[in-house]
Amino acid sequence: MNILQLNFILCICYIFITRGIIAPLHVKDKIFLVGTYLQLILIHTFVEYSSVPDLSGYEEMFKNFGSLSWGECLNFSTGIEPGYAVINKMIYSLGFHFRGVLLVYSFCFLLALYKIIVKYSPIVKFSVIIILLTIFNQSLFVVRQYWALSIVIFSYKYIIERKILPFLI
Repeated sequence: MNILQLNFILCICYIFITRGIIAPLHVKDKIFLVGTYLQLILIHTFVEYSSVPDLSGYEEMFKNFGSLSWGECLNFSTGIEPGYAVINKMIYSLGFHFRGVLLVYSFCFLLALYKIIVKYSPIVKFSVIIILLTIFNQSLFVVRQYWALSIVIFSYKYIIERKILPFLI
């Protein structure tokens, strides 16, 4: 059985488990979200590099950013966005391996999704299932774009409220 199929089946099981809990709906939703959040972070962080397209390339970039100076990371000459290069350099400088990048990425990406689900979704479980069926598998290997998406999701509130300064930060 594929890890993504197992992931989906476990999330369906979480739905039935939380239905059996005697608590208000918002408490059941929070329990479901915490369970799926932790599960998805584990999958994102500990996925086998060779089983996912592009991850071995991202790992190689991570190693290359470790050998660059901070100035070189901020320069567009690397061919990669400076923000992504700096994040990789910071994690490398802290002594982590590429799994550290995946952990930070998955934490940010999934936190952004869950914040927007909690705020805007009337049916939390359905929203999580839609994410699993549509974008989750792609988010395993299109790392830079989904990292950018999480930044947009975090700044969405400030865009709507027309608060330019927090949006720019």
